[in-house]
Amino acid sequence: MTSTANGFSRGKRLRTEPEDEGLAWGSRPWLSAPGEQLSIWVYEAAEFPGGVSSAELSELPSDRQISVMEQWFRANYEDPVHHMPVERGEYQYPFGGPYDAANVLHNEYDGIVPDEFIGELASRLEGESPNWAPVLDMRDEDAGEWADHAPAVERPSRAEILRRLEAAEAALTKLAPQHGGIGHNNPPDGPLTAEEHREATAAVAEIRAEVAAQVPDRSRLRRAAEVVGRAAASISRWLAKRVEVAVDEAIKISVKATVVLTTADITGASDSLRALADTITRFVQGLGGP
Repeated sequence: MTSTANGFSRGKRLRTEPEDEGLAWGSRPWLSAPGEQLSIWVYEAAEFPGGVSSAELSELPSDRQISVMEQWFRANYEDPVHHMPVERGEYQYPFGGPYDAANVLHNEYDGIVPDEFIGELASRLEGESPNWAPVLDMRDEDAGEWADHAPAVERPSRAEILRRLEAAEAALTKLAPQHGGIGHNNPPDGPLTAEEHREATAAVAEIRAEVAAQVPDRSRLRRAAEVVGRAAASISRWLAKRVEVAVDEAIKISVKATVVLTTADITGASDSLRALADTITRFVQGLGGP
């Protein structure tokens, strides 16, 4: 489940408005006394040294609106690959999250920027990462202490990656749904649906191709690892439901006409996929870069 806001608001500051001698104090009820200066919150942006207020932002051309929104978003959120720890193939979010770019942007800019421009930026950000983590402020005692003691990410060896790939490919081969005709015995609710199996198989193939590339694409690897991790989670959920209704632990299913898998087989398949997702996540973190 994704969150919508992290409580931080970097990329903003107070701007003191110049006093308008021709404006009567009584017409500015937000000031508590005559002579008090007006301060308003503005968004910081490289192209606007003085900042941009919400009212000013609403009047800007669409490209400038998108630029200001993006600068604010990146001041507050980052790809979890940079600092978030990984456990069992999934990012952990000790300081809140994961956050959804569209929810965050709508929460901040609804009524200021048209929906179509918010959606345009959200779509681009989601192409980089489906989930976002809060940018850590190392001046914060908890964040600084956690970062100081966070374990270093050890980049997996090529040999380890190849072992994980082979194990995952073997697992998916075992779990391949049977496409039989009338009267086939393939259960309709196997560990993976046909679509999940296709997506996981394609993701594993993409991982193999990217790892072999001279310059691996971090975004593709990250997305593929997430698909593989979701497949592992689906298998675990399926097995947990079966165990709840089965007194006998020896759950057996016919995935193909000639292949019968036991509980141990299915658990092993889930573990193999999860291990690959974890390994590739560590590999991406070890690559460095933006």
